[in-house]
Amino acid sequence: MDEGSKGIIVGATPLSEGVVKGQVRYYGYAVPDLVQHCSFEEVAHLLLYKELPTAVQLKSFQQQVAGFRDLPPALKQVLERIPRATHPTDVLRTACSTLGTLEPELGRRPDAIALRLLSCFSSILLYWHHFASSGTRIACVTSPEDSIALHFLKLLTQRLVHDPLIVKAIDTTLTIYAEYEFNVSTFAARVTASTLSDFYSCVIAAIATVRGPLLSGASEGVVRLMSAFKSPADALEKLHEMRKRRQLFPSFHSQPSAVPDSRTPLLRTLSHSLSTQPFGQRDFQSIADAMEDYLQRKASIYPSLDFFIGTVYRHCGVPEDCYAGLYVLARSVGWAAHIFEQRGANKLIRPTALYEGQEPRPVPKL
Repeated sequence: MDEGSKGIIVGATPLSEGVVKGQVRYYGYAVPDLVQHCSFEEVAHLLLYKELPTAVQLKSFQQQVAGFRDLPPALKQVLERIPRATHPTDVLRTACSTLGTLEPELGRRPDAIALRLLSCFSSILLYWHHFASSGTRIACVTSPEDSIALHFLKLLTQRLVHDPLIVKAIDTTLTIYAEYEFNVSTFAARVTASTLSDFYSCVIAAIATVRGPLLSGASEGVVRLMSAFKSPADALEKLHEMRKRRQLFPSFHSQPSAVPDSRTPLLRTLSHSLSTQPFGQRDFQSIADAMEDYLQRKASIYPSLDFFIGTVYRHCGVPEDCYAGLYVLARSVGWAAHIFEQRGANKLIRPTALYEGQEPRPVPKL
């Protein structure tokens, strides 16, 4: 028994496998290969329909995604009432629940709901972001030719033109975040699906786990920490003080992977490439490098994917309150694929606990 169920196999899936010989694979395809040769839309199609799309299938898929981007007026009214200080996962969870009442499953094809959420999560997040920040009601529809990554950037910045490297960087993080076997959020979705609950409820359960700082909040936390450092030297001094106080470092873990994750150097390289561009933040990158080197050398703790995704988003100009939203957007296709799979051969997920309480005893008389 492990208190966190680490290493305990609770089911089988062909969708993806964790780090095996350095690779994470989706239906057999290594993630770095997918990043190099495919768009996030192609990866989403792979996860939802088990195969990479043909050119015709991809065009149809892109048209469906583009057609689902706008939000119903009632949902916009709900978003306008959510305070600015709200965590973005709370916004997405509330919006998903609201959409479930406005557009209930009720016999609809589950993949149509999956596409609806994949298409409109950017619209939900950024409609709220702009209205809560400035009272601006943005249009949620962009060109049908826009990729999911470009659609997100257009809504975020309200600009029509974006550097192709930034678009590719966002697309890369979406592909990397899209799926990871029975992780916490996916398992929550599958547990909910095993009760035969509706599709929206399964996704809401998954989003609720993302709320915690040990999941998507890790990249926000480490960027917030690094933003407080004035220079690499200042970072080293403050990191040393933090170590003396035995503080935890977000996006770092105490054990090196027995087999290095091939996604990590991919993101590290991407972050450095972005930092050399006119829009990149070289000073921030130098602080990130100093932090990574110091913690590995002095404390033997190692950066996770969230560390590098945080630096990538910083270079791309993505606000910290959007990091978790991008995670939800990307992982929604993985959740959907697991919900389909759970429903296809369902059995109620109901583990048993080991009782460690009192021995049997009588109730005392008053």
